[in-house]
Amino acid sequence: MEGGAPPTQDEQPTGRTVGDDDARARWGVLDAVTDAILVVDDGGAVVHATALADELFGRAPGGLTGASLEHLFASADRAGLRADLDGD
Repeated sequence: MEGGAPPTQDEQPTGRTVGDDDARARWGVLDAVTDAILVVDDGGAVVHATALADELFGRAPGGLTGASLEHLFASADRAGLRADLDGD
């Protein structure tokens, strides 16, 4: 695909859903770092956590996935977090 030519049929997106191999590839860069990183969705649910993040929160590997971010914050900080998540 040189010179800005349109993609051929073989290069078109497949439309397949994201599977385990795709998820591993997507998060692979984050998993390679030695920092604690949480990726959350718009509602505040953890969709991915690095191994160090799981460890720091005392969870088994993958144990933060699906957890509510609110439950990871001290109760005094939850109102501000909720306001941030709600866009207030």
